[in-house]
Amino acid sequence: MSWARITVRIPDDLKWEMDKHPEINWSAVIRNHLEKYINYELNAKSIDYRIIELLNKYKNDIEKLWTLHIYLTLSRWNKSYVLETAELIFGKDMADVLEEIENDLNHYGIDAENYQIRNELKEVIDSFGYLDKIYLEVIDRIKKAPEDIKKGIWLLTRYINESVVWIHPEGLNKTYKILTGEDINITIELVKLGLLYKGIYSSRAYFFEHCEIPEYTYDIAYEISKGSLLYIEKPSRYAIEELLKDEKIQMFFKWMGTDYKSIEVYGEESIIKKELEEKGLNLSFEEFKDILKKLIEEGVLIIDYSPHRSRAGRRSSCPAGWEYRITNDTLNHIGSIVFDLLNEKD
Repeated sequence: MSWARITVRIPDDLKWEMDKHPEINWSAVIRNHLEKYINYELNAKSIDYRIIELLNKYKNDIEKLWTLHIYLTLSRWNKSYVLETAELIFGKDMADVLEEIENDLNHYGIDAENYQIRNELKEVIDSFGYLDKIYLEVIDRIKKAPEDIKKGIWLLTRYINESVVWIHPEGLNKTYKILTGEDINITIELVKLGLLYKGIYSSRAYFFEHCEIPEYTYDIAYEISKGSLLYIEKPSRYAIEELLKDEKIQMFFKWMGTDYKSIEVYGEESIIKKELEEKGLNLSFEEFKDILKKLIEEGVLIIDYSPHRSRAGRRSSCPAGWEYRITNDTLNHIGSIVFDLLNEKD
């Protein structure tokens, strides 16, 4: 590399201060400042290069790396939720850390408010292995979690599939309470582990809190489904086939009518009792609740939540509802079971 020489004029008092530190290579200092100005101020250096420089700065700082990921996932519109999520994960005040991250983004000329740049930054975090540090930390936390929380982790995997990007806490908490009988806010416990990020959805028709699913949680859910992380079996074809032989369970599915059933939150019990009677199903509400618990325990059914929708434009308002859903694993088996039964009849 060839080198050029330039002359820089500075005040006498500045030169005097520099002379007090002969150990410093002032040429290198000036050269570095000129390089930064050209790279960042004049935008000569690519955004990818600046992103990598920032991430290299954070690679040994799990607090900043993880909080940056939360920040990018929830975006700056949810800054209070970024802070709340980070504080639940680390169990301490994270305001200073978040402020440092915002200052660093500004210093490196990375506009995280820009959707495209935000996604590019997340892609680099994933592609260059930075996300692995967070993934391994969450795995370690899962292994150390108490058994009641591990049941919540398993239950979370019943909700997750490729088309699900967020989960409403109301449904998850209700299902967990039926499963365990414990009145624990399992959603918050899962946020503390780092499996979920607290967020908010806002539009003309809707305004509600929800939990975003980070990318690495899908990988963890897959490991759990294989039984390599938590020894909790997913519903087997044989187990589902045995359940379907139960007359009372058949009545429950007749009440559902399909793989999805919505019931208004307010008046849920009276609505169910009325529908069971109208359909002529010999199933008491106590039996209904026992079957519901069994199906949840077997990983066959979950309860989701649909928030209240306000009137917006031509769309009318809609009350909040509980959504009884057959899990994907169960649906994958039911098709083959039905065809086998039909073949037996032939």
